[in-house]
Order: sequence, then C-alpha cells, then structure tokens
Amino acid sequence: MGTLLKLSISLAALAILAGCATTQWVKSGADQSDFYVDDAQCNVQALSARVVPFVQNQIKSECLKGKGWYLTESGTSSRKYTLDEINNPLGKAAGQSCRRESDCQGGLSCRSTSGGGAACR
Repeated sequence: MGTLLKLSISLAALAILAGCATTQWVKSGADQSDFYVDDAQCNVQALSARVVPFVQNQIKSECLKGKGWYLTESGTSSRKYTLDEINNPLGKAAGQSCRRESDCQGGLSCRSTSGGGAACR
C-alpha cells in the first residue's frame, strides 16, 4: 500500500475518531497553564522541522510525551495511549504483529504464528 494512501486512511480514521471521542493531554501534578507552556515549546520544536504537518504532529506528540504528558479520553485520567495506537487508530492490518485482540483491525484476530509470536489474521 502506498505511503500517500496509508496517510489518507490514517487521517480519515483520525477525523472519524475525533468526532466520536475527545482526548486531552494530562500530566500528574500539572495544570492547564503548565500544558500551555510545554505545548508552546513543543510546537516551536515541531514547526522548526521542515516536514509535512502530519510529521510535525508526531514530533509535537513525542515532545509532549518526553515532558511527561500523555493522552487520555475525556473524563478519565487512567487511559494512556501508546504511540502505536495514535499512529494506527484502526488497529493493525492482516499480517502485522500483535499482542492482543484489540491490537487488530475490526474483523481480525490476534493469532499465534508458526515462527513464534502472533499476528493479526
């Protein structure tokens, strides 16, 4: 699958998910003003990289995570998202490695492989 097609699918999935759930950045012991400071610093770092906006968003997310922030669903404080979940909001495709059912796209199962490990099938 081409890079442009993957990017288009990811962006479409994010748009759909954005309409279904609200997420927010959270850091233990920090308040909104702390977030504004860290967010501004990470935004400057991301914008200084001369890359496409999608990559800038990844740079900014990694910067915030490096400062101790993590994404949660609105109204909760315990759900942490992995980078893989952020980059693959629909789950992993057939043949990709997995650890549990929820790693795989809808309709796929996480099954053991003959070489050890597991993959979405």
